[in-house]
Amino acid sequence: MKTISNHPIVAGLVALGLACGAQAATLTVTTTADSGPGSLRQAIAEAASGDTIDFAESLAGQTIVLTSGELLIQKSLNIVGLGTDDLIISASRLSRVLRVVLTEGDTVNVSELTLADGLDPNGFGGCVYHQGGTLNLSDVVVRNGFAVYYGGGIYHDEGVLTLTRCVVSFNSGSYADGGGLFCGRGTVHIDQSVIASNNAGTGIGGGILLWGYRGSRLELNQSTLTANSAEGAGGGLAVLGGTALITQCTIASNTCGSGAGGIEEFQAAWAEEPPQVTLLHSTLAGNQGAIGGLGHFFGTLAIGHTILASQPNYEGLGSYYPDAVVSLGFNLCDDSTCALFLTQPSDLNNTPAGLDPNGLQDNGGFTPTIALLPDSPAVDAGDSAFVPPPYFDQRGEGFPRVVNGRIDIGAFELQALPQVPPRLAKKQVRDDLVALRATAITQLIKFDLAIRHLTKSIDAKKWRDDWHPKRLGCGQSVFERERSAVRLMLELKAEYPAVQDLIDRLVNVDRVLAQIAIEEATARGGRPAKIAAAQEYFQQADAKVQAGDFTEAIQLYKKAWKNAVGA
Repeated sequence: MKTISNHPIVAGLVALGLACGAQAATLTVTTTADSGPGSLRQAIAEAASGDTIDFAESLAGQTIVLTSGELLIQKSLNIVGLGTDDLIISASRLSRVLRVVLTEGDTVNVSELTLADGLDPNGFGGCVYHQGGTLNLSDVVVRNGFAVYYGGGIYHDEGVLTLTRCVVSFNSGSYADGGGLFCGRGTVHIDQSVIASNNAGTGIGGGILLWGYRGSRLELNQSTLTANSAEGAGGGLAVLGGTALITQCTIASNTCGSGAGGIEEFQAAWAEEPPQVTLLHSTLAGNQGAIGGLGHFFGTLAIGHTILASQPNYEGLGSYYPDAVVSLGFNLCDDSTCALFLTQPSDLNNTPAGLDPNGLQDNGGFTPTIALLPDSPAVDAGDSAFVPPPYFDQRGEGFPRVVNGRIDIGAFELQALPQVPPRLAKKQVRDDLVALRATAITQLIKFDLAIRHLTKSIDAKKWRDDWHPKRLGCGQSVFERERSAVRLMLELKAEYPAVQDLIDRLVNVDRVLAQIAIEEATARGGRPAKIAAAQEYFQQADAKVQAGDFTEAIQLYKKAWKNAVGA
């Protein structure tokens, strides 16, 4: 079962002379059975420290159901799935899904899968329990976990936990402090992730809880917390001690029974050090609690370049200790409750925020955001002397933080109007685009985003010539960007038929990529089974194109490409 890895990433490193020393092995999971030969459980048991576990393409779209307890990892390991929609590991509420217990220096990387339906009757992490070393989750969904006391989705205690492009959702507990995620000792980094629809029951911190151990730290960057709830304080986030740095985040529509609905900061009796919260380049909107969106009790709170937009009859910011609230300037609050705290000349109090009334939307990037309307007072109201970083707004690459020479307030930067690509200068397309410019801001955002996806996917640096991509420069991200672009264009097609020209171009690019990969795999004598799978996916994709199902066609072309590259 254990074979030397021929994963394209590892192969690329070997070709570049970057892989040295003892070569790690790859173990491939070939069955959805809970145990026995070819199972994930057996692969974890057999793997040596530093090995990689991947999954046969034949498992795409299937679920591994754990029937004999949680999966336990106690060594450095890489687990690479097939995608969050294509591979689910479910405990069916019979046990926790994953327990990672490491010593300092050990690292576990888990990517491209879903961990679901976990239960810990002892109350520590419904889906994931982490202690010691480093656990990196990337492109992972953690959902529907239940823990009675701490961390309905994830329980972290000691070491470093990193979440990148993850979704933590629909986790809960009876008294679950940290409905989505409990942060104990050590450091937690959350980047470009969504924490949504988690519930802490009668506990606190519906989305996330930072417990307050000495030296504990939470870094939340380019992420969205939404629709989380708790009967206690802190519907989105509760900070009881330690340090929390929140940058370029949207915290919206969270609720709680007491305290603040968005973020609650107070020092618990058991906290080993007072809380310190810094909130930068962020947007808080529509959070409901006894004192509104942001609550401060004890500790220090620093706010800069942030929007506080409250629901009717709820405060934007409440504090028992206004002297401990430090305004870093360039904040906007849409009611009068912040005037005692936001005292810099650049702060805008009792000023309408000018947010998109549609609320959270897919405006680009991995996380949903709330767009600024063109006439929002937050537009170009940031520090004129600001120099990046950050270089981009919450949505990430492709959405510059500085537009028109000055940044906006909040997590979202209003972008310039889209430019028409030179190749599209046909009369019908031109007429449609002129009409499109006159439509609502959401339509402009969709078209702008589609063009940006197209531009990134045909980046000249990734291509040897017009038809051949650089082998190591082109990856799955090209297909994902173009699929996103096509999805947005299909929403516009009914009113603007000429965008079909763009759709056809994008789909054809993906078809050519897959075709080239299959031809190259055949020429080099790649594994027949992988090539056959690639050809099958390619034929299925062509059929989807004929049926007009363009987004599914791109997904199938991606699978064809992936199999061919790995052949």
